[in-house]
Amino acid sequence: MFNLDIIYITLINLVKYLIFGLILPFNFMFYQTVEFFAFNFGLFNYFESDKLSNIVTWSLYGILPSDTNLTLTNNTTVINWLNNSDMTFYLIIFASSLIIIPTLGLIKSLILYFYKKKFEYNFKKIIIKLFFISYLPITTLVVKNLILLQTNSFELSMITITILSLIVIGFPALIYYFIFGKKKRYWRRKFYFLIEPFAVYYKYLSVLFILRKISISVLINLFKTYPLIINSIYLTFNFISTILYIKYKPFDNIYIRNQVIINMGVEILTLLLNYILILYRDRSRQCVYIIIGLQIICLILNIFFLYKIRLNNSNHETLEYVENIQMSQIISETTENEVVKCSIPFWAEQEFFSSIDEADDINANNNINANNNINANNNINANNNINANNNINAINNINAHNYINVSSNSINIGNNYEDDIVI
Repeated sequence: MFNLDIIYITLINLVKYLIFGLILPFNFMFYQTVEFFAFNFGLFNYFESDKLSNIVTWSLYGILPSDTNLTLTNNTTVINWLNNSDMTFYLIIFASSLIIIPTLGLIKSLILYFYKKKFEYNFKKIIIKLFFISYLPITTLVVKNLILLQTNSFELSMITITILSLIVIGFPALIYYFIFGKKKRYWRRKFYFLIEPFAVYYKYLSVLFILRKISISVLINLFKTYPLIINSIYLTFNFISTILYIKYKPFDNIYIRNQVIINMGVEILTLLLNYILILYRDRSRQCVYIIIGLQIICLILNIFFLYKIRLNNSNHETLEYVENIQMSQIISETTENEVVKCSIPFWAEQEFFSSIDEADDINANNNINANNNINANNNINANNNINANNNINAINNINAHNYINVSSNSINIGNNYEDDIVI
């Protein structure tokens, strides 16, 4: 019974890895919203059913630190073991996902190759997605064990510190290196989904999405103790985020922009309705139905947006994909009469136009500075010309004055000469 329970719980927790790691295109907002629905469901236990609450929470989020019953049977040995080592158990689940999901991805790629004669498999991309998916539940469990660090055993404390160093801190630093490091062009090409949905000047948002999960993990751990305060903090946090999204428009795709507004709006409404669940638990049944209805509508709209986003991206995909070939090599091997026929990947097209935009801004600033310098030089030259003209005029005045003096003297001499003749 022990092994069956462990296998059963592990399989339920692997559902989200299967959904977000393989089937759907990776979408930051969709996954963030589904996570919110799942842990909010687990924190409030809408229908007061441990079985239903566990299935929803585990399959779409993971193991919450507030779980009191991590099994669906009456096996007390399993209950005690899981309650005392939930983080260790979730690490087992995560390690299982690192084996199972890439294997399923390889099978999927082989099937597509069999039908379409096109093999595409990126093991590193799948692993990075799995870390994104597991980051919030692992961070939540790490924060829980840090709060209980004095009461935990030495082994559990060492595991917590190790995970905190390698995953909670190291993963955001790794993503930042991929986007802005020395080999950013290479890593952006490998993990283009990290920057694909964002506008040119907001490529860092994927890092902010990870850092946001750290703050949420703290709120989840404190929710049971301070529900009103934590719910208010989360509501304020989401409200400010929504205003910033609307003001700065960090997403290029219009469907993602609409998705952000709808998802954040539903999250804010859910947090407002949470006050009824907190203050009037006995009379909150209708409120629960409203929350579930909003979440279902939101998920349906998200599926529609994902379809539109996927359709929009497919229009940019090319029939042939040339990988790891330098354009300079292709050009050098062709003659003037030959035409280079190759496809340009969408990531390269986006990077190219983004670099043009950035270069245009730099050139525009340089042109402005150059024009200012030219104008300044022109002003200096104009001043020099004015000074030169003044000098010329001064010289002319002096010469004219001298000429007048000379003429006067000549006239005087002439008069004297005439007087001499008369005499």
